[in-house]
Amino acid sequence: MTKIRETKPHITPYDKLSFDAETLTGMLASGAAQAVLTDFFGSALYQELTGLAQEVAKTRTRGGKRVYVLPGIMGSQLGLMRARPKPPDVLWVDPIDIAFGRLTKLTLTERSAVVSLGVLLYGYIKLQLKLQRAGFDPVLWDYDWRRSIDDSGRRLAAQLREDPAREILLVAHSMGGLVARHALTLPGQTKVTRVVLLGTPNFGSLAAVQALRGTYSVVRKVAMLDWKHSAEQLAEQVFGSFASLYHLLPPAGRAGPINLFA
Repeated sequence: MTKIRETKPHITPYDKLSFDAETLTGMLASGAAQAVLTDFFGSALYQELTGLAQEVAKTRTRGGKRVYVLPGIMGSQLGLMRARPKPPDVLWVDPIDIAFGRLTKLTLTERSAVVSLGVLLYGYIKLQLKLQRAGFDPVLWDYDWRRSIDDSGRRLAAQLREDPAREILLVAHSMGGLVARHALTLPGQTKVTRVVLLGTPNFGSLAAVQALRGTYSVVRKVAMLDWKHSAEQLAEQVFGSFASLYHLLPPAGRAGPINLFA
């Protein structure tokens, strides 16, 4: 198998593209880094996002209802912080790091230094801009999706309690809906008036079983990029360490004739 040499410092183009939502919105509105962002989003999506950002910049008014947007599993960037002015070391999703076999750094241990680095803007910046155009005040709420749903729910509940907004709406995709549901079982969530769940696996998902076995399509596609690990190795060494996947397992009686807990 061909060996890839990792150079130092290992700063990839994907590390340099780890903007926060506010910075990216400003760049889209002003036309900054047009060539780079066109390559990143593709021409059609870049043009659409630029139009939305410019429209928001001209018409946005403050004071709209606060809307928290919660991504699903794998919907937040994960990586390691670097000393400024260097960008963070993005591990998920960075195809170059995956090729080098660095996805194993996502293995969840008590000493893991990996943190959430923001929502994957490729998938959520359009929703933010459309919410802003409609008069809402959106917050793209990222979280470490490797950790248990209970842990993420407690963190969300704490932020919702501290938010000065008088009324809060939640829009949650996939596992984000389970995080939202757990947060709302905790004290002090009286400001949340509406919750929208998008594709939330309220009764678990067999995709979690597939991910743990290395047969899930995403795991296998990631393994095709990885020059050092097979899908089975990634499942055993990396995905199998994620507490969240075990929380996603269908409860007894919800997996058809299959008994996952026999």
